[in-house]
Amino acid sequence: MKSQEWTAKPEEPLAIPSEYVTGLAYDIMILSSKNLKTFQCRSYELNGQTCKFLDVIMDTGERNARGKVTLQRVSYHPEVILANTGFMAIPLPSVSETPGG
Repeated sequence: MKSQEWTAKPEEPLAIPSEYVTGLAYDIMILSSKNLKTFQCRSYELNGQTCKFLDVIMDTGERNARGKVTLQRVSYHPEVILANTGFMAIPLPSVSETPGG
């Protein structure tokens, strides 16, 4: 699996194959003074000031000035590497932890 991208109009369903979203384990929040960036990943590895995130799903959709979605877009990347960047990794609940799961 290499980088992939799925797009849809705001009123259309966004069809992402389940193999890309099943097993996501972390919600990553990039700590920046200018804006908030988030993505989800299956795992990550710390190596000093560098962090490698594996099987990354990012919402790269477009919004207008009022924050309304004008284009749904989600991208997949097998690996994303960040250096000298602060982040928080928040574990996502597993299916067995969700109510009714």
